[in-house]
Amino acid sequence: FTSLRLGGSAEELGAKMGDKEFDIGVVGGSGYTGSLVLDYINEKYPDLKVVATSRRAESLKNALKERKINAQVLPLDAADTSSVDNVVSKCKVIIACAGPFSECGFVIADSCVRHHTDYVDITGEPSFMKKLQTLSEKAEKDGVLVVPACGVDCIPSDLLTFAAARTLKSRFQQKLQSAGVIYGVNFSVSGGSLRTFIGSVSDPESETALQDAFCLNSPDDPLKPPGTKPSPSEKDVLYMQFDDAFHVWRIPNPLCFANSRVVRRSASLFSAKEDSMYSPNFIYTESGYTKSWSTALATSAGFIGLLVGFVVLKVFPSLKLYVLRKLPAVGSAVRSDIAHPYGRLVVKGQGDGGAQIETSMVFGDGYKATAVLVTESAMCLLKDRPQLPYQGGVLTTATAFGEILLNKLQSASDEIVFRITG
Repeated sequence: FTSLRLGGSAEELGAKMGDKEFDIGVVGGSGYTGSLVLDYINEKYPDLKVVATSRRAESLKNALKERKINAQVLPLDAADTSSVDNVVSKCKVIIACAGPFSECGFVIADSCVRHHTDYVDITGEPSFMKKLQTLSEKAEKDGVLVVPACGVDCIPSDLLTFAAARTLKSRFQQKLQSAGVIYGVNFSVSGGSLRTFIGSVSDPESETALQDAFCLNSPDDPLKPPGTKPSPSEKDVLYMQFDDAFHVWRIPNPLCFANSRVVRRSASLFSAKEDSMYSPNFIYTESGYTKSWSTALATSAGFIGLLVGFVVLKVFPSLKLYVLRKLPAVGSAVRSDIAHPYGRLVVKGQGDGGAQIETSMVFGDGYKATAVLVTESAMCLLKDRPQLPYQGGVLTTATAFGEILLNKLQSASDEIVFRITG
């Protein structure tokens, strides 16, 4: 594995970051999630120096004034490198909320590495996360942390699996051999998320990432490098299957495609350490779930229909452009009539000696939860930088923040509730 550089004094880190004007820069401040991030920062961390960006800077400035959000506004267009560098160079940490990340995310992360600015985002795109790994060598060398997927995809899966591994090691002195996960959600989807989803059609890199269960693992992984054929229990769930351990029907859930690849990358990075909490042959399975046979059947049929729709959009690019034009605007939710939005994730972990542990997370609206998750991830970089296990590289939330973020989230907001049993 590529070595991840440890340590670095607070003085050395401070010198690299420099005396920057802003603590946090929120890229995509006019978007649906970006607006929620600014609300959360303003409520919980009002003393931070914050800048929000948008291609429509004046419109965002007026909106923040109406909402009484204490943040400056700067224009940023991902197609204009100079405007990106102007913002990034002034910030200690960037929270990137503007997608599709496959189109506009890399230039932001690349600028962060060049300007010694730490980076977190809310992507759920495995192909983009794979591309970010090309920045790893320089990020490690220059002491910059790049941590994608800090929202409801993929922190709940990654951090709860980490919590299961940590608990197995501390209580039973066992390594995590396998983790079975069910993830149920019921909340609105924003216009930006839909555009990212539809926009991935016909993208060869996205197709490759979705077909490769280990696409984010290190090429040097001795057991499961990218391209490894998954075992039957590691395959993505594409149709209804009954799970005897959970006593539920497993069903497809688009979030799980990204989640599973991120968790496997965490295990791949951790297993390279002598004191790893993960077994070298760690097995991970994740899907949606329901207790209803009829709902499982309907969901499976709907997912197959979705895949067929993707094929049609790939064959007819003009139809794809038409669909994109008809989608809700960026910054809007598709539905606002969901009375009780929620997300629930349960991890059943088993140690290499047979011990079992269960961890779970429950949250309300997914976008509000994402605002909490990504902001608290940024706070790990801003306030706990010297205590983090690694001081540079392209990492996952479990490997970059681990215990520190887990502790923050347990008291961060009523929006998120953790449990560990076993």
